Amino acid sequence: MLNEVVTWPKPGLVDPVEHRAHPDMDVFTFIQSATSLRPYFKRAATAGLNFPTGQPAPLFFYQLRLLGQRAETTMFKATAGVNTHKGTIFSLGILTEAVATLRGRQLPS
Repeated sequence: MLNEVVTWPKPGLVDPVEHRAHPDMDVFTFIQSATSLRPYFKRAATAGLNFPTGQPAPLFFYQLRLLGQRAETTMFKATAGVNTHKGTIFSLGILTEAVATLRGRQLPS
């Protein structure tokens, strides 16, 4: 997330040079948001590593949803209410927990 925000040029998005498409945020808003979400991704990975084999998929998504809701609250506090990474919380959260789940099943018991 930090590498993405400092990449320039990007058409119409937030970067260190401009943010006309999103006047409510700037590169610093994104940095504050990204750093505030680090614990969330660690929690998502831990949840995935510890997800029991044979449990139903809805349980996987339910636990991630709870973690994601807390992450959104954290993000909004860090950005004074600006939605910088809500989609990232959703998509990268699923990917993080899923990869960690697969990794956890490969580790010796």
